[in-house]
Amino acid sequence: MPIPVSQKEVIKQNNDVTREHIQQRLNKLTHHKSDNYSNLYFPDLNFRSCIQKLKRYKPEQIQHLDCSNQNIKDITGINHLSNLISLDLSGNQIESIHLSGNQILQTVNISQNKLKNLSGLPKTLVELNANNNKLEYLKIEETPELRKLQIANNFLIDFSIDAPNLELLDIRNNQLLKVELKNQKSLKTLLLADNQLSLFKIDGFQNIKYIDLRNNHINRFENSFIEHYFTLFMDGNGKFSDNGQFKLTFPKAHIITQDLPGKDFPDSVLRDCIALHLETTIDKIQSINCYEASQIINGGNKIQDTTGLEHLVSLRYLIMDNQDISSIDLKPFDKLENINLSNNKLSTIDIANNFQLTNADFSNNLIENFSTENLQLRRLNLSHNKLNEINLDGVQNLRDLNLSHNDLQQVDISSLVKLRSLNIENNKLKDIELENIPYLKGVKLNNNPWSEAAYRYFQQRFYNTSKSRNDSMFKGQISIPKVFAAAENTFPDPGFRRCVTKHVNDAIENSVNVIIHLSCQGRAIKDITGIETMPQLEAISLTSSYINELDLSIYKKLVSLRLRETKIKHLDLSGNPLLKSLELQSNQIESITFNKNQDIIYMDVSNNNLKELNLHSMSSLEKLFAHNNQLKIFSHAEYPNMTLLKLSNNQLSRLNTNSFKSVKYLYLDNNQFTHIDLIPLTQLETLIINNNLLNQLDLSTAIKLNGVYIYDNPLPKLDLTHGNFESVRVDLLQYGYLKQTHQLEIFDYEENIEKGRYKFLKKKVY
Repeated sequence: MPIPVSQKEVIKQNNDVTREHIQQRLNKLTHHKSDNYSNLYFPDLNFRSCIQKLKRYKPEQIQHLDCSNQNIKDITGINHLSNLISLDLSGNQIESIHLSGNQILQTVNISQNKLKNLSGLPKTLVELNANNNKLEYLKIEETPELRKLQIANNFLIDFSIDAPNLELLDIRNNQLLKVELKNQKSLKTLLLADNQLSLFKIDGFQNIKYIDLRNNHINRFENSFIEHYFTLFMDGNGKFSDNGQFKLTFPKAHIITQDLPGKDFPDSVLRDCIALHLETTIDKIQSINCYEASQIINGGNKIQDTTGLEHLVSLRYLIMDNQDISSIDLKPFDKLENINLSNNKLSTIDIANNFQLTNADFSNNLIENFSTENLQLRRLNLSHNKLNEINLDGVQNLRDLNLSHNDLQQVDISSLVKLRSLNIENNKLKDIELENIPYLKGVKLNNNPWSEAAYRYFQQRFYNTSKSRNDSMFKGQISIPKVFAAAENTFPDPGFRRCVTKHVNDAIENSVNVIIHLSCQGRAIKDITGIETMPQLEAISLTSSYINELDLSIYKKLVSLRLRETKIKHLDLSGNPLLKSLELQSNQIESITFNKNQDIIYMDVSNNNLKELNLHSMSSLEKLFAHNNQLKIFSHAEYPNMTLLKLSNNQLSRLNTNSFKSVKYLYLDNNQFTHIDLIPLTQLETLIINNNLLNQLDLSTAIKLNGVYIYDNPLPKLDLTHGNFESVRVDLLQYGYLKQTHQLEIFDYEENIEKGRYKFLKKKVY
C-alpha cells in the first residue's frame, strides 16, 4: 500500500534528525578522542591555538614548543606540558611568566615581549634569551646548568649571578650601574656594552675570551687581573684614571680602545669582525673570519654591508659565511687565496681579478650565472644556487667542482682535464662529456634526467672500476657496494669513528691502513682511541676540547701535525724526525720535546702556556708564531732562513738577534725588553716592539726597516732620521720629542689613534 506524501515527509524528517543526532554524537566522540586539551585551561586563545596544532600528542608528550609571533599575552596552562624541553615564545605580548611547573625545561626564548620581571626559572635551564623586553628586575638562582644568558635591551639597573657553568652572558644596552659576577670560571664571552658602569671588577675568569665594555663610564678596574690572552673592547669610556693600568692588569689582552669609524665601516658587525683581527693596521690584515663577531659578540646578528672591506688590501683568507650579504666587491683583494661566502644572498660574484685564489665556496646563494678566468683556482663550490648558465673554460686547473642543486641543463667541463672530484647531482642534465677527464675519482650524478647513452657510459666507466666507495651517483639506479664502517670496538668514540670511516671511504682500498692524511675537526670528539692502528699517517689534524693526551711515537713518517683547542699539556715530538709543519695554536701546552734531527719549516705554538721554547738549530724554519704564551726563555739556536718571528704577549727580556739574521717581520710587543740589538737584522722591514721597557733603541742600522711600532716604551730620545720609514706609531711623549727635534718633517701626514693617546706617522708611497 503506498505511503501518503505527508507521512513520507515525517519519516524523512525523523530520519534526518536521527542522522544529525548520530553525527553529533560521533563528532563529539571523535573530538574527545583526538583532542587531548579540551579539559585543560588555556585562557589565551592564541596560546591554545598554538598548542592545539600538536593535538595528536598528549600534553605530557610534548618536548618542543614553538609559539613565536602569535600575539600571545597569557601562557597560563603551560604547566600541563610537564615534559617540555625547549620553548620559544619570542615576538609576543607577554608581560609575566612563571615556569616552575616545567621541571626539565632546558632552552627558553622569551625575547621581544613586554616582561618587567622574570623569576621561577627551572633548575635545569641551559639557555635563556630574554632580549628586548622591559625587565627592571631579574632573579636567577639555583640554575647550575645555565650556559647561555641573553638579557640585552632591557632596563636593568643592577645584576648579580652565581652560575659556575655560564659560558655567555649578554647584558648590553641596559641601565646597569653595578654588576656582580660570582664563580664565573667557565665564562668565555661577557657583553656589557652601552650601560652606565663606572667601576668594574674582572677576576676569576679563567676561560674568558671576549669582554665588551664599550660605551660605559669606566675609569678604572678594581682588584682585577687576567693573565691569559683575551680580547677587551673599551671604546667609548672616556679617559682612564691610569693609562698604564692595562699593562699591569691584563698583560696579555688584545685591548681595543678605538672603534673603527662608522662612516668608513657602516655595518657594526663587520666593524667588530675587523677589530678582532686588528693587530697593526687595517692594510696589514691577512685573514678574517667573522663567525665570532656575528654569533658571539653580536648575538647572531649578521653582516649586511661590506663597505670598508676594501681597505683590507693584504687579505689572503676571507671567511664570511652565514651572513646576509647581497653584494661584495672582490677587486681590491689581489692577494686573496681562500674565500668562503656560502649561505649569503649573493646574486652575482666576480673573481676575475683574484689571480691568487685557489679555494672558493659560494654555495647556498642566489647566483644565476658564472664565468671567470682564474688559472690558480683548485676548488670551486657553487652548489645550491640558481645557476642556469656557467662557463668553465678559464679555470682549467680545477681539482674539485661542486655544481649540485642548480638549474643547469647543460655544462661543458671538457677543458677541466685535471679534475678529480665532480658533483652535479640535482640538476636538469641529460648528457655530459667526461672522456677527456682521465683522473676523475669521485663523481655524484644522481637526480638528473640522463639519456640512455649517458647512463650506459656511467655504468661502464664508474660502476665496474669505481675507486671511490662513497659514490651516490647511481642512487636508485644501481646498487652500490657496501661501504666501509670503522669497528666500534677499535674506535669507540662515534664522532672519531665517523671521521675515520669517511677517510677510508674516500680512499682506494677498503682499509684504515691506506689512510695517509687524517683530519678530524669535530669538537664533540671525546676519545681518539684507535688512532694507534694507523702508524702510516703522514699528516694529522685534530680539533677537540676533550683530547688531553696524544702519543705520537709510532708515527715515524709524520710530516704535518695540527692540533687545536685540545687540553694537551705535554707533547713529545722526539719520535717524529720528518716533521716539517707544526701547528699547535690554542691548546694548553706547557712543554714540547723536539727531535734534534727535525728541520721544521713552519711552526705555530701560539696561545698556549709555554714558559720555555728550547729549539735546536733548524736551517729550514721560515716562520715561527709563539705569541700569547708565558715565555721567559727563547732558545738561541740558528735559524738562517727565518723571515717571520712573532713573540708578542710573553715575558721575554732578552733575545739573541744573531740567531735569525734573515728575519723581515719581527713582533716583540707586550714583553719586558729593555734593549734589543738590531745590527744583525739587515733584512728587517717591520718591527713591532710597543709596550716594553725599552730605554734606548738604535734604528740606524736597520736599513730596510719601513714600519715600526714603538709606543709605550720609556724612550727618552728617538732618532728616525737614518731610516726610510713609511709608517711609525709613537705615544704622545715620543711624539713631543720628535716635534721638538724637527723630525716630523720627514713624514707626510699623521693620524690620532685611540682618542689622541698615540700618533701614527705616515709617508706617501708612490
